[in-house]
Amino acid sequence: MKLESSKSQFYTPIKGDDIDSKLSDYINNHHDSKNLFNLFKRTNIGKYQFANKQIFLKLEKGNLYVKTRNSSHQSIGDFISHYKDHKFP
Repeated sequence: MKLESSKSQFYTPIKGDDIDSKLSDYINNHHDSKNLFNLFKRTNIGKYQFANKQIFLKLEKGNLYVKTRNSSHQSIGDFISHYKDHKFP
């Protein structure tokens, strides 16, 4: 018998894309999954649109990091904490 998870899966990763899979895990396990799902759009391998900001994601030792054009890389958690409630033009 298969048990159904009570947690919704908002983000479904692209099969075979380890970065997208790790992002999916992060989004789907975040307390604000629905809003995060609406902010992230994959544009290519490792490239995403976060609201209207282009970002680059990479995996290092199993951890997900974000790089923007104007910043050094930071953990996905630090990035979300900083930008999630930011009002983009």
